[in-house]
Amino acid sequence: MPIYDIECKVEHEMVRFPQMKSVKTVLDTSHHLVAIVEEKISKMMKTAPAGQIIFDGYTVGGQHYYVAVFASFMRKCTLIAEGSEFK
Repeated sequence: MPIYDIECKVEHEMVRFPQMKSVKTVLDTSHHLVAIVEEKISKMMKTAPAGQIIFDGYTVGGQHYYVAVFASFMRKCTLIAEGSEFK
C-alpha cells in the first residue's frame, strides 16, 4: 500500500487494527529495521566464499510497483536433527 494511506481515516476504517500511526513513525521504524537487517546479513556473509546482490521489481502499465534487494550467498549449514554438516 502507498505510504500516504497510513494517515488516511477512510483506510483506517477498513483495517483490523485501526490505531493511527504517522508516516514519520513508519518511515523511521523502517529505516531502523533496514540497519538491523543489513548488520545481520553482513555478519552472516563474512565467511561466505561467494555471493551476489539481486535487485527485483516489476512494472505494470509503465509504472514500477515494487523494488527489492536480495543478498544471495553460500554458507556452511548444520543439520540440527542429525548434527551433520554439509556444504
